[in-house]
Amino acid sequence: HALTRNFEIHTMVLISEDDAYTLFESLNDRGLRLNPGDLLKTFTLDEVRQGSAETIDNAIARWDDAMTSLGDFDFTKFLRHFLLTRTTTKVQNRKIFSEFKNQVQRLQPGGAVKNLGHIEIAASNYSKLLAPSLHPDDKLRDSFNRMSLYSQTHRVFLLGMLELQLELQDQQRLTRAIENLSYRWIATGGNAQELETIYQQQLHLLKANPITTNCM
Repeated sequence: HALTRNFEIHTMVLISEDDAYTLFESLNDRGLRLNPGDLLKTFTLDEVRQGSAETIDNAIARWDDAMTSLGDFDFTKFLRHFLLTRTTTKVQNRKIFSEFKNQVQRLQPGGAVKNLGHIEIAASNYSKLLAPSLHPDDKLRDSFNRMSLYSQTHRVFLLGMLELQLELQDQQRLTRAIENLSYRWIATGGNAQELETIYQQQLHLLKANPITTNCM
């Protein structure tokens, strides 16, 4: 009787995905929370179902592969760092889903599938920052390893750098500069959020002119 009586069903209509995310966070406070990745996955699969030749099963497999490549790392944190490489504005966790919807819209036609492809590539690159042994270069592996001991914000810049596919020597030079800045910033008690903003800004300068921009 407990499953057929003594309960009520209520319907709520919200006009904003941000409001929906906040509601989900509140309703699931004592249970399994729906995170931005859950919302984005559902949105992506719905877009694939409606307008793409790609099968739902293939899209699910690609999404799962991206998540698997990051192991136990917080997928929401990865998505936020990825967005920072795509936008010059600050990104809060509760805005991640709406920001991705904007990204998908700008990538139309086939925006959801294109965005999924970008996430796959970014997740593969991010995995090299989390598990440096996956990267083929000794110098970059060593720097990634050292920075992982005391920092996470450096991954914003380095994720974008890896995507640019610069010459190896340029990657080594930039990575070493990031390592020096990260260590000195933390050693002097600098604010991590401020450093993240600096990395975001410098990355977009580098993306605008990857040959001549002198970062840091």
